[in-house]
Amino acid sequence: MRSLTTLDTGAIAELRSRDEFFWLDLHDSSVETVDQLRDVFGFNELALEDSREFGQRPKVDDYRDHVLVVYYGVDDGEPVEVHCYVTGQAIVTLHRDSCWTLTAAHDRLARVDPRSEEEAVYRVLDALTDSYFTALETLAEEIDDLEEEASTSIDPDIRVRIFALRKRLVALRRVVGPQRDMFTAAGGTIDRLPGLDVDQAHDYFRDIHDHLLHIADIIDSSRDLLAGALDLHAAAVNQRVNQVTKQLTLIATIFLP
Repeated sequence: MRSLTTLDTGAIAELRSRDEFFWLDLHDSSVETVDQLRDVFGFNELALEDSREFGQRPKVDDYRDHVLVVYYGVDDGEPVEVHCYVTGQAIVTLHRDSCWTLTAAHDRLARVDPRSEEEAVYRVLDALTDSYFTALETLAEEIDDLEEEASTSIDPDIRVRIFALRKRLVALRRVVGPQRDMFTAAGGTIDRLPGLDVDQAHDYFRDIHDHLLHIADIIDSSRDLLAGALDLHAAAVNQRVNQVTKQLTLIATIFLP
């Protein structure tokens, strides 16, 4: 499958004339680029308006001959919003922020050609989905370190770090939940597009849904671990306060009449 990273109208016209499915990935959501997508692909104006603004919730919008999937991956631990236009001829991804996951997906697609259009769409969305696992592994290591420190240290910086990690988990949970729910029914919208096979698409989207269920469970477990670390730190602080109080009381009984 051919992958493009620039809006090369000549290459796109050639691919479409050969009825060859392709992926166009653009790290550019400027008004000029979005207008070009309208001219080249005829995408619905309501969908294009979302891509001019960004800041959308995860969703699948159906426009008959194409759909817009607003989907989030993770880059450097932070959610990255990606707009995926899927037609029977191509998948077009649009994002404002850098996304190493999509860059890696380009490399994998270049090495191993997808066996079908459905697999091509799946591999792009699955790459974004799997980016959560890498981010959550890094967070898990930080949480392990915090748990160990929280049980013995009274350093107030520990609370700051716990709340910072919890904030990052909340940001991930805010997009993973809707994406999980979205893919419960997403296959019924995307797999009816011309050129896409219903059965294959259903199986692929079910796999993404299962991954999102697992990711949501990991996030919830991580939040529970952070709550436990916060309790451990509070207990360590209280223990230290009690020790100091006892010492001061003992000093007072010795030196005060």
